[in-house]
Amino acid sequence: MTVNPDAVIEIRIKKDRSEARMIIPCDFDPGLIDVSVLAGLAQQDGVVVDAVVQGRLEKLANAFRAAPGRFDEVIAESSVPTKGKDGRLDWVEGFDPEAAGEKTDSEESKSTDHYSGCEYITITAGTQVATLHAPTDGVDGRDVIGGNLKAKPGKAAKVTGGEGVHIDAEGNVIAQVDGVLMFERDVVKVSRVLEIPGDVDFNTGNIDFDGSVIIRGGVCSRFEVKATGDIAVDGLIEAATIKCGGNFQCRLGMAGHEKGTLEVGGDAQVKYLSALTGHVHGNLHAEGGIMRCTLTIGGDVVSDRGTIIGGEVTVTGSIRVATLGSDAETPTSILLGEVPVLESGLKEIIRKEGELETELKEKKVRYETLKMIPLKNLSVDEKEELTLINFEISELESDFAECTEKHQEIEQAIARTRKVHVDVLGAVYPKVMLEVRDQAVQFDRIVKGPMNIGWGVDQQLQFRRGNGPVELLTTVSRQLDQAA
Repeated sequence: MTVNPDAVIEIRIKKDRSEARMIIPCDFDPGLIDVSVLAGLAQQDGVVVDAVVQGRLEKLANAFRAAPGRFDEVIAESSVPTKGKDGRLDWVEGFDPEAAGEKTDSEESKSTDHYSGCEYITITAGTQVATLHAPTDGVDGRDVIGGNLKAKPGKAAKVTGGEGVHIDAEGNVIAQVDGVLMFERDVVKVSRVLEIPGDVDFNTGNIDFDGSVIIRGGVCSRFEVKATGDIAVDGLIEAATIKCGGNFQCRLGMAGHEKGTLEVGGDAQVKYLSALTGHVHGNLHAEGGIMRCTLTIGGDVVSDRGTIIGGEVTVTGSIRVATLGSDAETPTSILLGEVPVLESGLKEIIRKEGELETELKEKKVRYETLKMIPLKNLSVDEKEELTLINFEISELESDFAECTEKHQEIEQAIARTRKVHVDVLGAVYPKVMLEVRDQAVQFDRIVKGPMNIGWGVDQQLQFRRGNGPVELLTTVSRQLDQAA
């Protein structure tokens, strides 16, 4: 092999500094090849000689010495920067709202109740529901001469905490109130109000929620909406079941088709009610009237522009309505002065009083029987029984006195609550029956208003038209032999 004393080793670095190559000519003196020499040449051109480069130079030197020839080898490469991780939201197991209600294939195959509701995640204050991870900066890279290659940082998650949620410095997403967990438009929130954007139908299933519910559409037949709080429905309610612990509002009304039911713990405000069974514990405001319903109203009924036609309506409070009945002479029953909730409680108290009285009499008879026996002749068991019966009689007398007091309180509450007051702004039509306790009258002809119907001091039904005199209601209606 011919050695050229003028031969030189060349270092070539790419313009972007991503790679450095070492070129050893074939006629370079092998005796001059040494790792330290090669490292020095690389360093002279700015190449950073780290452990990786050192290893490549050593391998190159050994290869050239073993078989001299032209070598053109990569000795250094840039380290590519590692992009930072984007921020993300990780739900605690069981708290992902988007997964709630999803069924597995096996569950789907077993499910036959297409009306069953979607699952809503209800949580209590203080519960951690997720972790919001911050983005990372990434790892910077380096070119072959040691220049820094800046890493692209990750993007922050757009997730924010809404009402009822706090995100602490560690990214823990914690509920601040009791309610339903929701995730909408990248906002985590806990709300006491469940909002349904459309109809309650097969897409939503039945609704059963501990709180208030707002339904932007209607409620289809055979579906149920239950809420411990208020319920507001923007659309039409068909033959559905509505159970509302608070106040109820329906802008378009409820057409029950003889199958719908309505239970309201507070007041109700509706467009109209038709062909349903229901109980409103508070007041009922019906803009368009009440038709062919069986209703019990614990407060007042107000329908200045509406009518009560058909069915049976029991009202504890007053009634203010445009008309009663219709020119088609639809049988319509109005029961006044009823206090069903209190009266039901009164019946229970009376039943309990009877049971206590019976038991008390039996205990007293047994006590007197034992007392007639001289104490010295009583057995040990009889002495113990005598002491126990004496104690039980004392307890029963206390319970009986408590029931009697409660009995009186309920009767007084019924007397305060019961009203017999009907304002008819338009007219009362034939086949309308008014019933008050043991009195019942039926209208056989149209009686025009405005008129006020009430109870006189002698507890006789009477009425007054406009500013006219007070008259017995039987002058414009027929007294029925017995209440229907």
